[in-house]
Amino acid sequence: MFVFPLGGQSLIQKSITISAIQTDWNLITDGFGGVAPAIRTNLTLTIDAGIDLISSSNAIAALDLTGLPTDSVITLINNGNIFGVGGDGGDGETTSVELEPPCFTIPSGRQSGQTGGPAIVYDGTNVDLNITNASGRIWSGGGGGGGGADCFKTSNCAANGGGGGGGGAGGSTVSGFGAAGAKGTSNNGNDGVAGTAGTGDTGGSGGSGGAGGTSASCTAGAGGAGGNFGSAGSAGGAGGSSGGSAGLAVDKNGTGTTTFVTGGVQGVDLIGVAQ
Repeated sequence: MFVFPLGGQSLIQKSITISAIQTDWNLITDGFGGVAPAIRTNLTLTIDAGIDLISSSNAIAALDLTGLPTDSVITLINNGNIFGVGGDGGDGETTSVELEPPCFTIPSGRQSGQTGGPAIVYDGTNVDLNITNASGRIWSGGGGGGGGADCFKTSNCAANGGGGGGGGAGGSTVSGFGAAGAKGTSNNGNDGVAGTAGTGDTGGSGGSGGAGGTSASCTAGAGGAGGNFGSAGSAGGAGGSSGGSAGLAVDKNGTGTTTFVTGGVQGVDLIGVAQ
């Protein structure tokens, strides 16, 4: 790291190379030893070929570039993969039937799919991010599928549980997939089926809703499918919960400018919205 005087003001010049798989990489913590620079900074960050950056949560970016002072410039040279995590699928609706006349059901536990996680986040006043990405991938996490609704038949006082939502796509072979939503259960009918987790490439499938049986002659809603990279999850069936929205490929939490010098082709090296 070097500090240069520029027009009466100091300027930090710093270069960082990431050459190993990282989870939740944070510029200030991992690049500056936990101490944010106090003056504007020109940063060149290079990610080596074949290196995956992933996150452990949809609330955390795989690459967190926040914390630089006003008028700083970040040059990102990405030869690896920056993947947002997939959102978890929502649980299917559980139903509890009360048999005291007139019979009724108490539904509970149905959840919406979670939002996919961002690949990159940066912020600050007039902080600019220039990305060279021709040899890399920046893909945001897919949203989780919504939980399916239950069904209830008053004629025989029985109900079936909803299916669980599928997890969103995200991460890599290391981790980062959206978890599956749990099945909805029933105390007087058939349970739904849990969804499946997302993978590094595609969203998981929603589980089927409980159906048929000797007690309840109705079909509960299936869980929604999890979204692929950069795509929202689907809603659960039979009026079930909503799917989660996709994460952002680049989350600009400020007034700076994002510029793709190369490698900004949507659906190829970039999947998801880049602010």
